[in-house]
Amino acid sequence: KTPQFRSGWEHVFMRFCDENPAILQWASEEIAIPYVSPLDGDIHRYYPDFWVKVRRGTGHVVWLIEVKPEKQLRPPKQGKRKTKGYLYEIREFGKNTAKWEAAKKYCDKRGWQFNVWTEKTIGLSGVSLSFKFYSEPGNLSSTPCTYQFMVANIGKSSATSPAGTISSPF
Repeated sequence: KTPQFRSGWEHVFMRFCDENPAILQWASEEIAIPYVSPLDGDIHRYYPDFWVKVRRGTGHVVWLIEVKPEKQLRPPKQGKRKTKGYLYEIREFGKNTAKWEAAKKYCDKRGWQFNVWTEKTIGLSGVSLSFKFYSEPGNLSSTPCTYQFMVANIGKSSATSPAGTISSPF
């Protein structure tokens, strides 16, 4: 299946996967995870954006990665009125939360990792293209590094960037 991207952020992540020697395999929207929607109580299927198999030492780790805007990681703030936009954001936040809880359980059963990457994680919130590494699965490090640095050092357990020493989940 030809990988499809629905945003520029997903396209950047695909380029990262293609250019990274530590990434052994990756796929886009290949895994269907059942979840119960809080909107209708029915079972639906969630397709995380990416399945990534990464070399770690003599073995490998598998990650499911979802790419979303940072603002979708927390409940929306209600203004003075309940607008259609606000109600839509509440519904989406509820659905995403249910999807991500199901993905976490799915990954836990398989010894995989699940994480949501945002424009901040992949470095598209500022002028320069930078990524942030995870110091431990599920914990975002605050140390940024350039995309080129990340590609060059992703297979290493740690490296020193201009911002300091960072550890990679990959």
